[in-house]
Amino acid sequence: MLPRDKGFDLETEIGRHGTLDSSFAVSLKSPGKGFRNPVNGGGPQVYLKTYKGTYKLRRG
Repeated sequence: MLPRDKGFDLETEIGRHGTLDSSFAVSLKSPGKGFRNPVNGGGPQVYLKTYKGTYKLRRG
């Protein structure tokens, strides 16, 4: 769970079988690719990496 109003830079490497379920406005361009996306104006880096797992980002 991440603070609702705090900014961060989301960087991911999500494999073909991985998923990202987020209550923040982010989008994966295509599976198997990494991306960097500022959320709420950006800030400290949050790095997620998975091949088959699921990440759930929730607003606090």
